[in-house]
Parts: sequence; C-alpha cells; structure tokens
Amino acid sequence: MAKDKKITTVNLFKPTLRRQDMQSVLETMADEAIGPGVRKTEFEYAMKELTGFDHAYALRSLGTSLQVIFDELDLEEGARILISPLAPSIYKRIADLFGYTLVFADTDPSTGLLKYNKNAESVDAIIHYLTTPALPDEEYRKFQGKTVIDVSPALGLKNVNGFCKYAVCSLEDDDVISSGGGAVILSNDPLENKIYKEDSMPDLNAALGFVQYKFFASNSQKRREIVQVYQNAFMRSGSKNKLFGLPDADLPQEEYNAFRFAITLSSKVEDAMKYATKSKVEIKRLFEDSLVSTLGLRDDELTNSVYTAARTVYFPLYYFLKSNEIEEVSKMIAHLL
Repeated sequence: MAKDKKITTVNLFKPTLRRQDMQSVLETMADEAIGPGVRKTEFEYAMKELTGFDHAYALRSLGTSLQVIFDELDLEEGARILISPLAPSIYKRIADLFGYTLVFADTDPSTGLLKYNKNAESVDAIIHYLTTPALPDEEYRKFQGKTVIDVSPALGLKNVNGFCKYAVCSLEDDDVISSGGGAVILSNDPLENKIYKEDSMPDLNAALGFVQYKFFASNSQKRREIVQVYQNAFMRSGSKNKLFGLPDADLPQEEYNAFRFAITLSSKVEDAMKYATKSKVEIKRLFEDSLVSTLGLRDDELTNSVYTAARTVYFPLYYFLKSNEIEEVSKMIAHLL
C-alpha cells in the first residue's frame, strides 16, 4: 500500500462502514423493510452461526437486552449479582431499575477476567465481561444456570455457551460488529417471555449488521496482522509496561477478533496522553466507562481492577489503517516508557 506523505492525527476509532454496507441498507429501504422482519431473522441466524448458541434475539439497544435478560432470570427484588468491576456502567443503571445489588470481585491483571470468588456460591446471578478472548475460570462452569456473559469485546470466541444461560453482545458503532445501534441476546434455550415488536431490531439496522458479519473473518485477520506489528514494537520498547488482553497461544486464530490493542502502563496515563498527542496518535483509557471507574470503587479487595482501569490504554486498530499510520502508532508504542 502506498504511503501518504503527510500524517495527521491517527484517530483512535473510525466506523467500519464499507460501500457494500450502505448498499445493503439502501436495498432494505427500497424494499420498504424498515421494521423488524426478514433481515432481522437473517442477522439472528448469522449470530447463532458465529457464536454457537442455539437462539439469538436482535434488539434495539444493550439496555433493552439487559432488561429482557433480567426479566428471564426472574430474580427477587434485592437479589445479589456478582459482576466484574470492569463491566460497563450501564449494568448499574439496569440493576437499579430492578432493585438488584451488585457484588464485585477482583479481576486478573493480564486478562481482566473475573477471578474466582467465594461469593459465587451465594449470589443469585453472575455476570462476566469478557475483556479478553478467553473463557471464564473453569470453576464458574458449575454456575451456568445463573450466569450471563457479555461477549461484546470477545465476539467470535467459541464454547461460551458452556458457561452461561444467556449471553449478550453490544452492536454499537464502536463494537466489533455494528448494526448502527442495538444488541443481540444469545441463549441455549428459547426465551420464556415475549419480545415486543417495538423492542426488536429494525431491518434497517439488521441489514447493516449482517453485512458486517460477512466481513468479520477478513476484518479480524487484517487486525491480527496489525496487532503483530504492534507487539513487535512493544517488545523493542524494553519498558515495564504490560500487554493487556491478548489471547493464549493455543487459542485458534479464527476465535481472536483482535478488536483492541491495549497496554497497562507502569507510569501515569497523563504522561502517555501527552506523548501520544505529540506523536499525533490518539489513545484512550480502555475502562473509562467501567463500573470501577464511574462508581469510584477503591475496595482493598479490588486492587487489580482499580489499577487496570486507571492505567490501561488502547490504541488505533481498525482494518483500514494505512501503512504509514500503523508505522506511527508502532513508533509511539516502541518509545512509550
């Protein structure tokens, strides 16, 4: 690929819309299939194929999806839910609507996954947030019947359905697959409660999501190639920083979507931000909207999560990054102390 002569700031994120994506949406509009219909059903089938779950339900938002899942769990008011402190803040808002209490346990510093906690035995439900393409601790498998897993960052990972009753995947513009807004519920068994039409994903959004699904494998492969370049740059840095959220070496390549490249810094994030601005590379805290960050959690038993949320940043990583942009990001990573 030819290099651009001039570099402006390398943006952290850009919507991954192709000409084919827009063409699919235009066809949907031409067919007057705007509300939930054939395209939604087509997209739900695709998500089942991708994740290995038997059932998929595409809805208008993550918030709506969580409410449907909580309705399915049918817990009493005051129920206690064990959850990762690194999960998005929306979980607190939805839990409050139902009168549920969130119980926090610490996470692994290199993967961000929920470490096994003795409270798992006594709580009414468990919610995992897969910050890394890896399955939860094996000890959690015995709680499958009361477990929900948010697979949003790790979409493509297989065998998740062996650890949970329900899974959810966000489909916003900054997610692995975007439908221009929405989410999908995944389950091993059919939902017991009816999903109303006004909560279902419109065909317009489903058409966009389906096209992105078709390019999921190729986009992931391109991102994996960029991650390798970034990793090589990191190894040259000789810094005390640590890579965050990378898969185990034995994970099948096709299950790693390479959606984020993140580093947990040994120094202050503010210093890295200043250096990034000088290098014309946009970076951001990975867990800025997490429960631990937005609630200001500082429990002595959550030290890993507090540190991870405060010190972990992520870098531009999308399949259409230009070669000179990749080079600029790599230079920054190599010199980030």
